[in-house]
Amino acid sequence: MGWKKSFYVIPVKSNEADLCVLYSNFPSEFDIQTELYGELSLLCHELDNDIEIKSEVTAFYDKIKSRFDIMIFKSRIPVCAIEVKRYWDKSNNKEHQQYKQKIKYEMFARASDIPVLYCTGMNEVEGIIKQVRNIIT
Repeated sequence: MGWKKSFYVIPVKSNEADLCVLYSNFPSEFDIQTELYGELSLLCHELDNDIEIKSEVTAFYDKIKSRFDIMIFKSRIPVCAIEVKRYWDKSNNKEHQQYKQKIKYEMFARASDIPVLYCTGMNEVEGIIKQVRNIIT
């Protein structure tokens, strides 16, 4: 598998400086989260059974703080947490920030019985929606 160019350089006209915009070929973490949130909103509207979606939700496990990108609530009780990443470091490098986050998420899931799902690309959004549907119905 070869490397693809990850962005285009788009020159911008300016009389004062050399300006350019880097236009990415790949969806950002925000793009993925927005798509997922939109699809989850449609699901919740379809089911219409007191399901809510909240973004940027903070949780505490003893004194350990975790922030989830998305959390699904049923009657204001959390039933599922979702973490969105553009990519997930699978190297298990204990010094990597994502490894530390994953450990915190696993601790939270074990202690609360609330599943934590990981979405690492647009191609995973549909699968996450199916998992959430199974959890909340």
